[in-house]
Amino acid sequence: MIAREELVHIGKITKSHGLNGELEIDVNSELFEECETPYIVAETDGIFIPFFIEEYRYKNENTYLFSLKGIENEMDAKELIKRDIYIHKKFLTEGIDASELEGNSYFIGFSIFTEEEQFIGEVVDIDDTTENVLFLLHDKNKNELIIPASDDFVVNIDEQRKKIIMSLPEGLLSL
Repeated sequence: MIAREELVHIGKITKSHGLNGELEIDVNSELFEECETPYIVAETDGIFIPFFIEEYRYKNENTYLFSLKGIENEMDAKELIKRDIYIHKKFLTEGIDASELEGNSYFIGFSIFTEEEQFIGEVVDIDDTTENVLFLLHDKNKNELIIPASDDFVVNIDEQRKKIIMSLPEGLLSL
């Protein structure tokens, strides 16, 4: 069984491509190019499942088209759309620091708490398309929250427990 701690987030499946099960995947191309992996990993029902790469090709700067073993048609491919993609850390080139290459996506899966230890939510995605990076969270009721991922608000990061303590401005969570 593959554990989350063994993996590095590299991207997301965005859509199927064609009728033969090919997938379009937006990846951290720098990270993907720094590894030699026979498979990519996707989470399904809380279990990390490897999908062996038959072939892949470059589409544009951060997008690749993948053919995966067992994904034979458009229907198979559609089941994987919007899933995060990971690689096993053991396939990274020696000396590569996964957390540096992963960038902000390293924090996906971390839980955010207030200084009073009140659970705010789990980081499900990072929006770094603007100058101000944002954590996209799901709270305990699966409601979506958006908070700034600013160093000014971070009090502590416990990487072992995947926990971030933040001091947020009053009223921010009610927006």
